[in-house]
Amino acid sequence: MAGKGLGLLDRFSRLGVILSSGMHRVLLIILIGVFVAAILISFRLDQNISRHTNESFSPAKLHGDLGDAVVVKTGIFVNRLHDVRISAGTFSANGWLWMSWDKPGKDDWHRSRKLDIGSIDLINEIPGRGQFERLDPEPTASDVEGRLYHSIRFSSVFLMEAQDFRRFPFEKIRLPIEVGTDDHPTYRMIFVPDKKDSMISDRVNLPGYRYEGLKHKNFFYTANTLWGHEIPASELEPEPLSYPQLEWELNFRRSTSSSFVRLFLPLGAAMAALLFSLISHFKVSVQKISIPASILLVLAVLQDRWHRVLPPGLAYLTYMDKLFIFAYIVTVIVFAHSVFCVNLYHSASEDRQALLSAKMRHQQRRLASGICCGLLVGPIILWFT
Repeated sequence: MAGKGLGLLDRFSRLGVILSSGMHRVLLIILIGVFVAAILISFRLDQNISRHTNESFSPAKLHGDLGDAVVVKTGIFVNRLHDVRISAGTFSANGWLWMSWDKPGKDDWHRSRKLDIGSIDLINEIPGRGQFERLDPEPTASDVEGRLYHSIRFSSVFLMEAQDFRRFPFEKIRLPIEVGTDDHPTYRMIFVPDKKDSMISDRVNLPGYRYEGLKHKNFFYTANTLWGHEIPASELEPEPLSYPQLEWELNFRRSTSSSFVRLFLPLGAAMAALLFSLISHFKVSVQKISIPASILLVLAVLQDRWHRVLPPGLAYLTYMDKLFIFAYIVTVIVFAHSVFCVNLYHSASEDRQALLSAKMRHQQRRLASGICCGLLVGPIILWFT
């Protein structure tokens, strides 16, 4: 063991020669700065990439002259939620979906054309992954005079919306179930949410998150295409062809206690070990140098572990990314300073080692105090950047 320790110390001492001059320490600081700047610039360039818009979403028009449009009241009850895969952007859910509308009058278009629950689709469902069961073969009369009612039971896999993970691990998760139709444009059909009866079961749960409510978005969807149809431009005036869509959104926020235990506690323990390496004596040189080196590996493992939870290739830095970049910089500074001090201590004569040790321990205590302040203030600053 002693031989291995001396061999490790010898290797680190040779590395310390590189850092023994002020010029090389300045060069190290410049390299760290260039590395951090390269990361920030690369993410900034990815965020500035623009994309041509081929679709638009406008708020649904529910007042004024609706023409011949049938107003369809649509509601949902989510019974179960499972297999939520944030990294893949999918989740599974089952429940009930219903619609109700006025019975057709003599001149209404849906008197001669069938209108039922099959007229609407689950837009963000993955094709071939769902099961649907009509509770009634045909629309039935509602308890309210003059209205028809139809419903289905569904169980399917859905695609999430693009989530914003900039605040990870304090992010919000939105799980949408989108209802729409490509059979009837907005001049024939308009959705109205059934706010009163739409809800989720008490058994719906997402581990590690707390439920924040069921919201809805009602809009008209327009794409810059005629889907291959030859339609004269005069027939699309004054508005282009659009279709109704209604989105039911289950909102969750990550649990703070879960984030601290699973993510911040290991990071805090690594930073505490780093601080202890600064106050250790120079006579235990192997530990003084190997602890920061080991913490660099620990940080890499921790970062890889929680990155698996997120979708790959995010074009921006999360809050946790910023904290780890800060931790990497602090650890590299401590590692470089310890290598320099250990090399200087062992290269000095025995009569100067005591004086030199006291001077460098004072420097490292000051460095430890600065890191403590940085660990307290840094996360707050990074939160607002």
